[in-house]
Amino acid sequence: MLKPLLSATLMLVSSHTVAAEYDLVPPPAELDISVPQVNCLKAVDVVKNQDVALFKEIFYPISVTDTQVAQHLKITHDKYYTKIISG
Repeated sequence: MLKPLLSATLMLVSSHTVAAEYDLVPPPAELDISVPQVNCLKAVDVVKNQDVALFKEIFYPISVTDTQVAQHLKITHDKYYTKIISG
């Protein structure tokens, strides 16, 4: 009976110590998130407009043809923009 009580007490003390250590960590420097936000909005435009050229501009170059990219964009567009809502 004493062993569970002792282990619970140790967990409380150790978790308090870990939490106290986070109080001493300085906040991160200001991050420039404007580029990822712009790329996120461009990614929406890629799917919405099925734009292969914009896809190539913002995503890492991959070894697929334009036809394959267009097929993938069509499937993704149909999945998110042409749903039948039976609600």
